[in-house]
Amino acid sequence: MTNETQTMNDRKLFRAAILTPYLLDSAEGLKAEGFSDYDIQNQIRWYGLDLNNLRGVKHMKAGNIDVLLETDEDHTLDDSANADLIIIGSAESAESKVRKMVGRNPRAIIARYSVFYGRPSEYTGKRPEDAGYALDLNKKVSVARALLTHEATLSALLNRDESQVREAIAQLNLILENPILITPYLTKALEARK
Repeated sequence: MTNETQTMNDRKLFRAAILTPYLLDSAEGLKAEGFSDYDIQNQIRWYGLDLNNLRGVKHMKAGNIDVLLETDEDHTLDDSANADLIIIGSAESAESKVRKMVGRNPRAIIARYSVFYGRPSEYTGKRPEDAGYALDLNKKVSVARALLTHEATLSALLNRDESQVREAIAQLNLILENPILITPYLTKALEARK
């Protein structure tokens, strides 16, 4: 028998729930939802939509870690709150979802993927830590990709060791234009018992 964080070949398994459409949308999908070309261009210009995102990506590798990307449409977890990492936006509905996930699983590590990076949400006025976000990511696909492929950070998150997480993110931030911010909520999430 293998541990749920292990795959059959002794590689670690890391489950990331991607719950923001900004990492998953395609032009075709947006058009099917009624968006015009003009609307899509506005999403790109004003709201950080990057169509070269994680759409269609199911697996990634980070050294000795296999990263399984799960979405609302395609997931194997019984509850996204049980993922090793959750990446979600900051719209009011997303913040509400975060509060519910943290209520079901106070150990959830949730990263905010937002244009409000580094400051309170302009929708709700809440700081990321007040809504239950442990990490704050600039709304750039490259930042999410870097996080999801950084072995030291993913390993530290699997180990749930705060000093390792902080050290690994500091290491990762050396190569990022906009560093990943750690909120005070990280401590609370890592200290929580199931």
